[in-house]
Amino acid sequence: MHADAGYTGADKRTARKGLDWQIARKRGSVKELPEGDKKREIEKEEKRKAGIRARVEHPFRVLKCQFGYVKVRFKGLVLAAVQN
Repeated sequence: MHADAGYTGADKRTARKGLDWQIARKRGSVKELPEGDKKREIEKEEKRKAGIRARVEHPFRVLKCQFGYVKVRFKGLVLAAVQN
């Protein structure tokens, strides 16, 4: 499961155990690391995660644009059911 930095802690939830989580680190936590091999290794790993996520997100954007859903907000099933 690839996710951006907003999903930190998702791997600790009991309902989602057993998945291979690849969650991006917060940018500030990478920037504050001391210079050296460890920081370069982490930056390389973060770039790999971002590259995978970009390849996955692109087709969704293309489809949304083709169908005219450029400004779509997902409200959740309960709220959508009440409004219909």
